[in-house]
Amino acid sequence: MVRWCRKESPALAFLLGLCGGVAAVLKPEFMLAGGVLGIAGCLVRRGQGRWPGVTECALILAGVALPTLGCAAWLARAESWRAALVDSCQAWWLVLVSQRDPGLVRQPLFSGFDNPWRNAGLELQAAFHAIVLIGAVWAAGWFVNRSWGRILRWGLALAALAVAGSIPIVKDMGRCLPGLMAIVFGIVAARLGRELRQNGRVERRTLMALALVLLAGTMLARMILRARIDHFGFYQAAFAGMTAAAVMVSEVPRWTGAGLWGRRLTALAGLAALGMGCASIAAQSARIRADQTQPVAAGRDRFYAFDPAVDQTGFRLVQRLCHRA
Repeated sequence: MVRWCRKESPALAFLLGLCGGVAAVLKPEFMLAGGVLGIAGCLVRRGQGRWPGVTECALILAGVALPTLGCAAWLARAESWRAALVDSCQAWWLVLVSQRDPGLVRQPLFSGFDNPWRNAGLELQAAFHAIVLIGAVWAAGWFVNRSWGRILRWGLALAALAVAGSIPIVKDMGRCLPGLMAIVFGIVAARLGRELRQNGRVERRTLMALALVLLAGTMLARMILRARIDHFGFYQAAFAGMTAAAVMVSEVPRWTGAGLWGRRLTALAGLAALGMGCASIAAQSARIRADQTQPVAAGRDRFYAFDPAVDQTGFRLVQRLCHRA
């Protein structure tokens, strides 16, 4: 997408469409992310005064259609072409048209719309915590890069780091991501608009940042009011977590000024905050998995289930399966 935005290329146009076509046979959140990236690419091309040509548009559409047709051809070996086409389009048909997917019944709970105002308030609170943390990390580097006295500079920097360390961001790590992505998108959009006004084209670094934050934000759409990084949320939040980490260790240090010490301090503080967050998540996961260490059956094949004192369902189920085997 980034390369295609910077130059006209029929081959890249086809690959861009092909990525969207592959997303169309997977899951709705991938379809949304691929569609948003494609539309953003077209708008950036328009902003630079180059609408996609007829050839590029045709190749984009061909790329979009090819995966669905390929899946239908594969399925048509065992069923009619009509049934094969219907089955190849289930990823979007059940969401946009039929809506008979049993999983849609649980979607309000999954996305947080079962209690929207409470969940929105929790996400705003988490985003505020994250902003204070990042702001304190930035302030520490900014203080160090001032021309004030050494004691004053480093004293203020240590005070800022103390504030950062007091923020309870670990428990809000997942919930803060939608708010952070919205803020990062605003920053990137402002930079993109400035570059278009000044140069008539967008720098590659800005395009890459735009693509990443759009991908990260749209991948959170299915759990927009209940963002999380545990269980089903971990893969959908992966790009948002990566984008937030990149901002903390790469972008924020640039805002501290030209001084090397301030930039290094901010980058190291950002890495420390991310490291403590990762360690906390790993420890929490280990505690959860520690309950699933009860071996069932014997021999080479071992099953693990919850301790019967915690949850008898899994233990008894595995026992029955072993007995049948």
